[in-house]
Amino acid sequence: MKLLLLDVPALHLGYVGCYGNDWIATPNLDRLATRCVVFDQHFADDITWRSTFATGRHVFPTHSGLDPEFESRLENDFREHSFVWKTIQAKVDAGLAKGLKEIQKKTEKTLAALAKVDSWVLQVELPSLAPPWNLPEDALNIYCDDTAQEQNGAHDDLDRLKDNYAAVVTYFDAWLENFLDALSAEPWWNESLVCVRGTSSFPLGEHGYVGPVQAMLHEETVHLPLWLRLPGAQGAGSRLLELTQPVDLFPTVLEYFCLPIPPGHGHSLWPLLKGEVETVRPHTFSSCRVGDEIEWSLRTRDWAFLLPIHGLGDVVGASGFVEGSRPRLYVKPDDRWEVNDVSHHHMDLCEDLEKTLRDFAAECGKG
Repeated sequence: MKLLLLDVPALHLGYVGCYGNDWIATPNLDRLATRCVVFDQHFADDITWRSTFATGRHVFPTHSGLDPEFESRLENDFREHSFVWKTIQAKVDAGLAKGLKEIQKKTEKTLAALAKVDSWVLQVELPSLAPPWNLPEDALNIYCDDTAQEQNGAHDDLDRLKDNYAAVVTYFDAWLENFLDALSAEPWWNESLVCVRGTSSFPLGEHGYVGPVQAMLHEETVHLPLWLRLPGAQGAGSRLLELTQPVDLFPTVLEYFCLPIPPGHGHSLWPLLKGEVETVRPHTFSSCRVGDEIEWSLRTRDWAFLLPIHGLGDVVGASGFVEGSRPRLYVKPDDRWEVNDVSHHHMDLCEDLEKTLRDFAAECGKG
């Protein structure tokens, strides 16, 4: 049994064709979608630590770090059962173009070393799609229309940044074609599990900020792409609208390898993939800490509830909010990018959602 994990940092779901974008060329990500099960409602659990996949537990930022006991829980479980786990990544300062080339060489070398291993996990951490990109100007400017901007008498830096980011996504997509074609020619490919996931997003001004610089858990920050190619291409081209989170991948991977699943906050996705259940969770829980600001959120199929938390003290059960900010409520899926806060129309619902969120955060804080 084999599992290939392709982790893509800073991939904004709104810039991918199979997730609804109609102006950016992503033919290879779109082709991947036809070969996989696509998850349409996959939400990050913690923006700060990004470790729930490896731990099976939510960590709400009410303290300075993770419990070391859970830091590498999944990887440790595999090694205890004599399975091989390999992780490869490009150098931090390699830049996107050099980083992708480096990843391709490392992947080829690692797969050659794994050729005689029966059960393995290969986690490929791809270079971030966030700036700086270190790409040639002609590659970055394929969506820029300087003539139109000159005619309008203005140059919008944010529009230019969006166009550049779109070009980066297209550049990555073009690289992905040869990479996936080479992998799919491997003898192990057809009977293995392949997971391609965005491990983080990259806000591009939807709520007045660029990048992960504020503790705000809007759609553009927490909604992540996820593709699963099942063994034998089962369910290829299907889409799942049910709520899922990275923490759910922890028991999903363990079940795939027939390993025991310890208690945790995730739910195996296999019953959902097999059509045995209609949903695995009624809510998603997310958290983020930037500096002294903290925000938590709870999402259902119908609502997105965002709760600013005041400070880093005894925040579980606290009554204060971040200065100048209040809880926010958005109708889903109608208000996709969460423009219209309707919390003042649904005060009772906000109270119920806040209680559910705070109770869950308190339970997580108990370890």
